[in-house]
Amino acid sequence: STRKWTSDNQRVHNLTVDDIHTYYVSAQDADVLVHNSGEDCERGLWKITASKAKNVKKHNKFGTFYQDRKGYWWVRDNAGHGGSTWKVYRGTSKGLEWVADADKYGDWMKSKHKGDVGKFISWKDLRG
Repeated sequence: STRKWTSDNQRVHNLTVDDIHTYYVSAQDADVLVHNSGEDCERGLWKITASKAKNVKKHNKFGTFYQDRKGYWWVRDNAGHGGSTWKVYRGTSKGLEWVADADKYGDWMKSKHKGDVGKFISWKDLRG
């Protein structure tokens, strides 16, 4: 979503990055996901590769899981039900626990239902 506001008391800096729709900006201890706005900004598809991942694990049924810099694990959604492109997981001491589905842009689909298949993946079922 896009939020616009005005303030007479705050200095603001508008930043637009050419050819990139979504990027992270570091703000003190947090990384903030930022979206460019404007009609001339083409939104790129979410990509995560082994070279940019913190860690990579493979599963015989679900494919390759990539850990992002926030610690979340991403895997392509092979079924693609409900328009999802990615499954997003959180690592636990026992394995990967499903958190959300994400669309082709990497945006989490907060109200999307997840069935029992693939809701939890044990570390022992992952290799790499």
